[in-house]
Formats: sequence, C-alpha cells, structure tokens
Amino acid sequence: VYDDVIYFANQTNNHFLMVLDTTDDSISEYVRYNVWNPIRQGNFIYFLDIDNNYRLARYNLTDDEVEILTKERIDCYNLNTDYIIYQVNDAENPCLMRMAVNGDNKEKVMDGNFVSINFTSTYVYFCPFENQEMFYKTPAYGSIHVTEFTEAKPFPER
Repeated sequence: VYDDVIYFANQTNNHFLMVLDTTDDSISEYVRYNVWNPIRQGNFIYFLDIDNNYRLARYNLTDDEVEILTKERIDCYNLNTDYIIYQVNDAENPCLMRMAVNGDNKEKVMDGNFVSINFTSTYVYFCPFENQEMFYKTPAYGSIHVTEFTEAKPFPER
C-alpha cells in the first residue's frame, strides 16, 4: 500500500501489475508486466520477474523502465529504505542475501533456505524454511551480524 493505492499481481489471465485505489475502490491495470510480490518504495516498484525465472527487478515509475537486480531465481524478499534481503533459490547453494536497494553491494547473510523476512527499524527477522518456529535476526542497517532470536521461541506446552 502506498498513498491509498494497493499494488498487486493480477490472478485472472496474467500477472500484470494492477492497482486498487482505495479512495473509490477502482481497480485498473498499471503495467503490462508479469510480476509477483510487488512492493512500492518511493519511485520504484520492486517485484519478482515471472517471465525471467523470478529474478528480482524494479520498475522505475519516473522513467517507465525495468531494471534487473539479480541474475538468480528468488523465492522471497523484503526491503527497507536502504536494503533488500532476499532468498536465493539454488538447489546446491541456497542462501539469504542482502544488497542495496539499487542492486549494489551484494553480500551473504546466511547459508540455507529462509522465509518470513521482516524488517523493523532496528532488525531484520527471518526463519528457516524447515523450522518456522526458530527465528534469526540481523541489524537492519550497518554490518551483518546474525544471531538467534530466542525471544521468539514458542512457549512449552502445559
């Protein structure tokens, strides 16, 4: 959601980028590009590029241009104003990566398959795909330093 507009992928005949204007409940096609998991951030809409093996890309609203940010297939991602954290889909070397929102400075966060990537003002939280009751965290800004987020462990059964 951005300025009373919800951005989403069409689910009917294609996956074109659609918008729902919450002020009048009107729905319209925004861009004829097959997207998945669109996120609006400033003058860009970030998305997984369905037509190109789910690479991470961004659409520049000012220039009407699509910029590819990764070569790898991506399973999921999230972002804040400075960074994108994304899961690389690779059978032999899956990993969680971080890069600047413009695609620069790619660095590994952690080896493995992770989901539920969530940013706060201070941390990024994520959990292993195989065990979604375990969480990790790393600072949202600055150097990567992954630690287990033990406060998120489930309560023991009574």
